[in-house]
Amino acid sequence: MKLHNIQPGTCVPVWAVMINTDTTEGRGTNYAIAYFWSRYKALEYAKGKDTMGSDGKVKEVKCIMTSMGSLCILGDEVTPFELTEDKEREEAKAKLYKALTAKERELLGIDV
Repeated sequence: MKLHNIQPGTCVPVWAVMINTDTTEGRGTNYAIAYFWSRYKALEYAKGKDTMGSDGKVKEVKCIMTSMGSLCILGDEVTPFELTEDKEREEAKAKLYKALTAKERELLGIDV
């Protein structure tokens, strides 16, 4: 599947490879290290990536195509915002949310 073939506002399933932050005992938090169109490719990539060389977990996640041509995961906050200070993060989120169409905001459950 190609990104340019997906219409804005379309909900698209992708496969996330999840691993744990604690690669020794697995007592940390699970997070996504990669996303794939194909479950098979995600399972292949996940081999040996998790705690003590075990296979990473693979789960289906729903995304929405924005009018800006990027996929956003439904229900999750975008990870790059966590890397900025709180004020900068809020300003960046507000700018992103204002760029979304009304249909995209409705599908994501965002009130601007």
